[in-house]
Amino acid sequence: MAKKTKQPSIPMSNKTYDTLKLLAVIVLPAISMVVAGLANIWGFGFGEKIDQTIQLCVALINFLLGVAIVKSSADYKKGNVK
Repeated sequence: MAKKTKQPSIPMSNKTYDTLKLLAVIVLPAISMVVAGLANIWGFGFGEKIDQTIQLCVALINFLLGVAIVKSSADYKKGNVK
């Protein structure tokens, strides 16, 4: 018999989801752009590394949001909406 795989679950309120989405879509990319631009203009050290670190954080947040969407979508289809 095939073993059922459990979907990853990240309990997240709508407010948490909205806050993380705002961070991932607007705030962190804007900060990344400013840091990279200022580092280039003023010659700050580590500008590229800071930019890449912020982009990796954005990717992680987007992954977590994607897992939350998949879980909530599966719950919705099963009728387990809370």
